[in-house]
Amino acid sequence: MARLSPGVAGEAAGQVPRWLRRLRWAGLLVLLAEVVLVASGLLDWRIAAGVLAVTEGVLLVLGLVFGAAFVSGYRRLRRAGLGRRAALGGAFFSLVPPPVAEIVRHELSVWGVLARAVAFRTQQERGEARLGRAPGPGWAPAAAAVVLAAGAAGLPAWLGPAPVVLAGALVLLYAAAVAAAFAVAGRVRRHGVCGGRVVLRWGLRHMVVFPLAAVEDAGIADAAGQRSSESRFVVPGRAAGALVLRLGSPVEVPARMGVLRPVMTIVVPLPDAAAARTTFLERPEGESR
Repeated sequence: MARLSPGVAGEAAGQVPRWLRRLRWAGLLVLLAEVVLVASGLLDWRIAAGVLAVTEGVLLVLGLVFGAAFVSGYRRLRRAGLGRRAALGGAFFSLVPPPVAEIVRHELSVWGVLARAVAFRTQQERGEARLGRAPGPGWAPAAAAVVLAAGAAGLPAWLGPAPVVLAGALVLLYAAAVAAAFAVAGRVRRHGVCGGRVVLRWGLRHMVVFPLAAVEDAGIADAAGQRSSESRFVVPGRAAGALVLRLGSPVEVPARMGVLRPVMTIVVPLPDAAAARTTFLERPEGESR
């Protein structure tokens, strides 16, 4: 799934008015309150129908407000130079409560990775040069996906088609899909260089984008023993070798709890780090090294 670079994402979120960021919880809270009151029997369904009509009218007004904000945010991001898909995602997630946005992003990432794997496609953009072959997560996620899928298929046959058993089978199938997405993520989400930008991807949806001109030096090191520090970031991945990018200007990378931190060195584990290094050594004249 396409994501905004940290700078653009922060700019987009900062341009959403505070009152609108608070108001985005209103629709979800009203809907949950209706469901709880009717399910608990505290509210008769006929009265609930009238309340629903009133609240839906309020939600319709809120929908118009959010619709106008969505269109305005989309146009602003397009003017900032983002593509259609990235602008749509940025405008949508800026209007959604953060916990809901994280859930939606996760679900889109899981099924997006699986869909690309089935279609033998990757998340690389047109004209993007690969930085070697991205390391896979190993055999454990693939094995877990097979075991979970087998359990989901066999559970109803062993215990019968009871509602609880079918619900358990669906949970196992979803867990198998998540494990399968992790297993194929390394092949679908690869590192690359495109349009003067370096794009590093890992996991189901994490990525860092920074200018190619920010790389002053590219070296090779043993991946074993490489650890993240205050000024160094090690991209998650398993490989024997690693590409070490030393930067002339700081680049923001994800830290704990979604906080960004600046670093001056980025270590990218790659099985063929030597081949990836040539991408930075053979840059056109005029680009900083």
